[in-house]
Amino acid sequence: MLPDLPTFAESSLKTFQATGWLGFFAPAKTPPEIIARLNSLFEKALQDDATREATAKQGFEVAGGSSKQFSQLLADDLAVYGPVIEQLGLASQ
Repeated sequence: MLPDLPTFAESSLKTFQATGWLGFFAPAKTPPEIIARLNSLFEKALQDDATREATAKQGFEVAGGSSKQFSQLLADDLAVYGPVIEQLGLASQ
């Protein structure tokens, strides 16, 4: 989308990697059947051609997945970025 913007590797940050994502959260203790229903609706929306086209225009790739996969993504990101957040004093009280 930005052909004149140098990549991290071209900017001397050879090992730097960053990804971003968007996700939906529900309140703690939401019943599993509600989570499953919401996930099903989101998955259906993500398969819609208009949704995929709109997200692509904004530079996103549609991934989708299960709530278990999303929980794993959160855990993985927390393992990577948690120490940085704490070191910078950005953790919430």
